[in-house]
Amino acid sequence: MHPLRGAIFESFVVSECLKLFLHHGERAPLYFWRDSNGIEVDVLLDIGVNRVPVEAKAGETVAAGGRPGYAVPRTVLVYGGDEWYERRGHDVRPWWACT
Repeated sequence: MHPLRGAIFESFVVSECLKLFLHHGERAPLYFWRDSNGIEVDVLLDIGVNRVPVEAKAGETVAAGGRPGYAVPRTVLVYGGDEWYERRGHDVRPWWACT
């Protein structure tokens, strides 16, 4: 596996989110977020009163565990696999359906 695969995949997901808004003539409300403990969100969509965290993972599978110790709102996880499903109240989408 190439050492930059994860960074390239994350850039792809961010650019697809950006294109989704730009193609509709809208300013993209995209942000990056990280707390003082190093926990981060790849893309934070600020849509009015809703903020949707989007994570990008280049792997073709999704690990069963989550991040213990803090609660997160409904998250969208875009990954390198092929299935589209819900896990513990979060949307898991394949890379080809990230918009």
